[in-house]
Amino acid sequence: MTARRLYYDTVGHGSEAALLCGWKAFGADHLVTGSDYPYLMDYESYGETFAYITRVDLPQTDIDQILHRSAQRLFKFNGS
Repeated sequence: MTARRLYYDTVGHGSEAALLCGWKAFGADHLVTGSDYPYLMDYESYGETFAYITRVDLPQTDIDQILHRSAQRLFKFNGS
């Protein structure tokens, strides 16, 4: 399935339902953080575009994957 080979960003403007849907459909290893900066919603701070991910009921390993490791793998960063 083609959709499972793609990567998806977490821009959901704080929507836990949207993040959970993406997580269930594609897995944490295909979700990367995103912000839509500089086009943020009036009610949303830049930091909050990432902070909400830590409050969603996901395993900590998946939160770490989304926030740190998915982009490293996608863009082939070695972390150093």
